[in-house]
Amino acid sequence: GIIIDTLSSSIGALQSSISNNGKMTQQFYGNLKLSVDKMLKKMSKLPGALIVTIHAADKQTDDGTFTMKPQIDGSSKDEIAKWFDFVIYADTIPKGKGMEWVWITKKTPKYYHAKDRTDLLPPIMEQDFQPVLQAARDMKFQAFKVLIIGAPGSGKTRCLQTLINKEKGE
Repeated sequence: GIIIDTLSSSIGALQSSISNNGKMTQQFYGNLKLSVDKMLKKMSKLPGALIVTIHAADKQTDDGTFTMKPQIDGSSKDEIAKWFDFVIYADTIPKGKGMEWVWITKKTPKYYHAKDRTDLLPPIMEQDFQPVLQAARDMKFQAFKVLIIGAPGSGKTRCLQTLINKEKGE
């Protein structure tokens, strides 16, 4: 499998390469979207597992609620989920005097892109890749793509350590 941590950095570099001295015009936003879509389309055809993390931030909507959006300039942030089988939001919730790192796998107004093509994952779960990998195996996915969206400090990179199954040594 392949891990990209973080896609935000790759898209930022792409944006810098097509911008006009750092200024983005409507034409450049169109070129950025086409370039991002082309890159994601190529990645979606890779065999095996593809795991991608991307930074996000809460954005206030017109009705005053908040939604967590990937930090990508232009319209790509609204369409990124279409390239992935699993779109999981990394977040933290209060637990006792501390915080617990969790994944949100079901779509809500705040976690708009969340999805689980297998429908086997709970809506909120511990940040652990083993149930995701098992769900993909159970559905006999030959190749699958996972997008982890989260703000800095939400566990996006930390959770990658759970790709190693400590019980099996894999």
